[in-house]
Amino acid sequence: MSSSQIKLSKFELIPNEVLLEIFEYLSPYNIFQAFYYLNRRYNDLLISLHVRIDLLNKYKKIFDYYNYFLFPLVPYNIISFRCEDICDRLIYQIHLSEFISLKYLTISNLNIETLQIIIPQLSKLQKLIYLNLQTRNNINIENEIIFQRQLPLIQTCILNLNKKISFQNEHFYPNLKDLILNQCNIEDLGLFIQNYTPQLQHLTVTLIDGKIPDEIDKIHHLESLIINSHTIPFHRLTNSIFNLFRDLNRLSINATGIEYTNETTFLEVFRCEDICDRLIYQIHLSEFISLKYLTISNLNIETLQ
Repeated sequence: MSSSQIKLSKFELIPNEVLLEIFEYLSPYNIFQAFYYLNRRYNDLLISLHVRIDLLNKYKKIFDYYNYFLFPLVPYNIISFRCEDICDRLIYQIHLSEFISLKYLTISNLNIETLQIIIPQLSKLQKLIYLNLQTRNNINIENEIIFQRQLPLIQTCILNLNKKISFQNEHFYPNLKDLILNQCNIEDLGLFIQNYTPQLQHLTVTLIDGKIPDEIDKIHHLESLIINSHTIPFHRLTNSIFNLFRDLNRLSINATGIEYTNETTFLEVFRCEDICDRLIYQIHLSEFISLKYLTISNLNIETLQ
């Protein structure tokens, strides 16, 4: 018996449970390269794994192994997928809709052509609980981005797409708890949160326009709100927040570049000796009985005087 056969026979004594623990510290590339084709036991074990794919900063040789061997072998085992949009791989080589067991999806540096192809495929990913899409900084998208399909299990959604985002209102997101949007107007956002995200707790959003429609009631399930706004007058922004969200634990407003009008009476605030107390009084924070943390940054004091 050769030495290689002896080593293999000793390795065979390791139970599957221990092997699975070892595999947790290895990439799918290393696991399948080292253990697939050893024998039937290993083959059966490997094709039963939950596979987590990370293609960021990988050499072409590694990508080709995933693309030509691993993806066709275990498409239904892939539960996590992370990559960037390079070389049109997501257009011509990787078909996300085939990964029907996918739970976690992160794609960075998206261009417009790839984004238009990806969004319709998301409807096939009915087990998705985490979605993170990031476009390139210099991308120019002419039309608004519309999500037309429901993702029933989605819990965390991060959409940094440098364009106004709309959700088709007939779709319900019962498990969504964390939402980050980089462009949205107040009207669309308020209706979406009130009617279609009953479990939403944490929201980070860049507001670009709009006003609250009369039919929107107060929203009580949101706990944390972080707002960036560069175009909406401060009085309208704060009125919208205070009219909609009364049960917040945490509120943060980044007011960089916000326009101040005569309706904004913050002149009194900065002429007072006790700024904090008057600020709280001025914007009626006393009505927010659950609020524990407040941050209002980048107020332009010179503009107010």
